[in-house]
Amino acid sequence: MAIDSAASTSRDIAIKDPAAILKIEVEKTDQTIKALEGLIENLKKSPHERSEEMYPELVAQRLRRYRDARLNGQPMVCFNPAMSARPLLDAMGLVGFESTQTAGILAKSAEMRQEFLDGAGEAGLRTWLCQSYTRFGWGGTIRGHMLPPDVIVGNTIYCNATSSGQEFWADALDIPYFRMDRPYTYSEEAVKYYAKQFQNLIAWLEEKTGRKMDWDKLEENVDNLRQFQELKQEIAELRKAVPHPMPSEQFRHLLAIDYHSAGLQEGTDFYRQVRDEVKKRVEERRGYIDNERLRLLSLYQPPSHATGIYQWWEQEWGAVSVAEPLFFYSPRQLEVDPKRPLESLARVGFYGRRCTAMGNPAEATIEDTVRAAREYAADGAIGYVPVCCQDVNIMTNTLKDALKKQAGVPTLVVGVDYVDPTFISEDEIRDRTEPFFEMLLERKDN
Repeated sequence: MAIDSAASTSRDIAIKDPAAILKIEVEKTDQTIKALEGLIENLKKSPHERSEEMYPELVAQRLRRYRDARLNGQPMVCFNPAMSARPLLDAMGLVGFESTQTAGILAKSAEMRQEFLDGAGEAGLRTWLCQSYTRFGWGGTIRGHMLPPDVIVGNTIYCNATSSGQEFWADALDIPYFRMDRPYTYSEEAVKYYAKQFQNLIAWLEEKTGRKMDWDKLEENVDNLRQFQELKQEIAELRKAVPHPMPSEQFRHLLAIDYHSAGLQEGTDFYRQVRDEVKKRVEERRGYIDNERLRLLSLYQPPSHATGIYQWWEQEWGAVSVAEPLFFYSPRQLEVDPKRPLESLARVGFYGRRCTAMGNPAEATIEDTVRAAREYAADGAIGYVPVCCQDVNIMTNTLKDALKKQAGVPTLVVGVDYVDPTFISEDEIRDRTEPFFEMLLERKDN
C-alpha cells in the first residue's frame, strides 16, 4: 500500500467519540429507510411487478438489520461479498456489511462523497488508488461519519487494492483481521484447500466474536444457496429470448441481492419472483420494452451515481442489456450440496460470484464473454470502466479485442468513477454513449 510521505502513520489514526458517530450513522440510515418506505408506498398505488416492490423492501430490511446491530452492540463483520461468506456469517448470528455500499448510503450528495474521499487522503491513501473499494468507506470512517467494524475478513482474490486496503485499515484502527487465501485457478484440490480456509475462518470468528456456528442453520443456508444458484442460471437462460424479457436496471437489483442475500431465504424468494416474471414474458413472447432495437452486453455496470442510464438506453434507443458476463452469466454448473457446506461455499466462491474478470484466469473470462455475445445475439458491448482500476482496464481491453475478433461485436469503453460524479456526470456518460448507439444502428441497417 503506497502512503504519502507527509501523511500520519496508520497508528496515529483514531476513532473519536463513538457515541456521537453512532448517532449520525443511525440518523442517516433511518433517513434512507424512510425514503425506501415512501418509495414502497408509491409503488403500491400504481401498477408494477411484484419484484419492483420486493427490492426496496429487502434493502430497507437489510438497513434495519444493520442499524439494529449497531444499536445493540452486535459484532459487525466487514467483508467482500464476492467471498460467498454471507451464509456462514448468518449461521453464526453475525451482521456482515461491505464498507463501500454502506458509505454510499450515508454519503448521498456529491459534497458528502468528496468529504469521504478527502478523509482517505488524510490517512495517506493516494487518489489513484481504487476509490470504491479502498478509499471511500474508510474515508468516511476517518471523517467520523461511520463506525469501523469489529473484525475485517479480507481475501487474496479479485484485486490487490481491496486486499491491501482492508489489511491497511485493520492495522490502522487495530481491528482483528483474517485474510482468506483462495487459489487463483479452479480445481478439485483448490476447492478442498479453500474449504479449509472457511473452516479456519469459522474458528477465528468464534474466538474473536464469541458467536458459535449453528451447523444446522448453515446447512439450511447452503440449501438456499443451491436454489439461488439454480434460479440465477434459469434467469440467465430465459434472458436469451428475443425480445429481451427483463428490464436492464433489474440486473443491478439482482447483483445487489447476490451481494447481500445469497444463501438467505429472502434472496432465494426474490430470485424466484424475478424468474417467474421473466418466464411469463418469455411464454407470452413479450419483451420488457416494445421497440427493441439493440441488444448489448454490459461488461461493467454504470456508476452508482448514474441512476438513469439503463432507462435512457431503453426509452431513447430501444437498447437493452441482455447479459452481464463478468457478473451474472456463467455457463458452468456448480455442485452445491448442503451436506458439504464448506466445500459448497468454496465452489461458489470460484464461479458463482461477481467480477470473474479479476477472480479467475483471463482465458476463462474471455471464453465466457465471447460465448455470451453469441448466445445472446449481442449487437455490441459497453463497459463503464473505473479509471483507477488497472486490473479492470487491462481486462477490458483484452475483452474488447476478443469480442471484435471472435464474435464480430464492437465494444465501447467509457472511463468513469463509481462514486465521484465530478469525474464524469451522467449527462457526460450519455454524450459518450450516444455516438456508439448511432453506429450500431447504422451497422444493423446496412
